[in-house]
Amino acid sequence: MKSLPSLLSIINTVLILALGLFLFFNSQKGEEKVDFVFIDNYKLFTGFNMSKELNAKYGKQIDAQKKKLDSIYLVYQSAAEFRNEEDMSRLQLQLQQEDQKLKKDQEYFSNEVSKQVWERLNGYIQEFGKENDLEIIFGAQGKGNVMYSKDYRDYTLIVTEYANSKYEGND
Repeated sequence: MKSLPSLLSIINTVLILALGLFLFFNSQKGEEKVDFVFIDNYKLFTGFNMSKELNAKYGKQIDAQKKKLDSIYLVYQSAAEFRNEEDMSRLQLQLQQEDQKLKKDQEYFSNEVSKQVWERLNGYIQEFGKENDLEIIFGAQGKGNVMYSKDYRDYTLIVTEYANSKYEGND
């Protein structure tokens, strides 16, 4: 039977060899495969060309409605200066109606733009994840639920560029 010191020597040699092989094969992997990434939802939404286009389109309509409301208010102020009660009552009612319409339009356009943009983005994000063999793409507002991440896991810019390319038809 071998002595205890020689048996320990053999075990140490085997463990050192196993550790060396483990380190060698892990160092040969090159870059670590990225499976989990995150995107900043706000930056993605505001950087997406479709979002910019829809906001510009609906923004013009909202601005026109605001100008109309401002004009009615100026007429109302004139009527108030001359203490024309009949015109003031009529204009006050018109102001309330136009203000309600403006708020309703703003809410509708905000919801509609968000819905349309996120429907499109979600499809692009799924395609991107499949094409890049990603396990999970987290979405966060600002850093949101992602309290820390290495920079290489932030795919916001990459996904924004991908989505804009798809949206513009540049597959």
